[in-house]
Amino acid sequence: MLEVPTPLTPAWIALAPAVRARIESFLSREPSSHAAMVATDAPAPFADDLRRGGSGLRAAFPALVRRVVAIERGDRLAIRVASAGAHDGEFYGCLSASGREVSFDELHELALHGDEIVAHRIAIDLRAIVRQLGAPRAAARAIAC
Repeated sequence: MLEVPTPLTPAWIALAPAVRARIESFLSREPSSHAAMVATDAPAPFADDLRRGGSGLRAAFPALVRRVVAIERGDRLAIRVASAGAHDGEFYGCLSASGREVSFDELHELALHGDEIVAHRIAIDLRAIVRQLGAPRAAARAIAC
């Protein structure tokens, strides 16, 4: 689920339909057909999953709530999304469901040519997610998976 708060609704509606669809489809239950670059030093399974739309991350947090918190125009369009949800699924084969609440930010940077998306870069802090899931040893294992 992606929420857009009332103060950001006009800016959200002003975005090209392809941009809104791309952000809405990220972390959806269906794999994305749109590849994205990932701004992270995360292990390959995590980065590869995000490139394909994040279905593995969504599986770990099936009731994830996402809320647009900023839309910034510049050389690139930057859309910031705050995400929160319970860890109710397996986390990339490394951590079993813990039920712990986790929150993290997504940064989507899009290069546009008119209304066409020519590049999509995603940044999510995996280490912040893992720290919220448990002990430092578990975090180190998850990063190494």
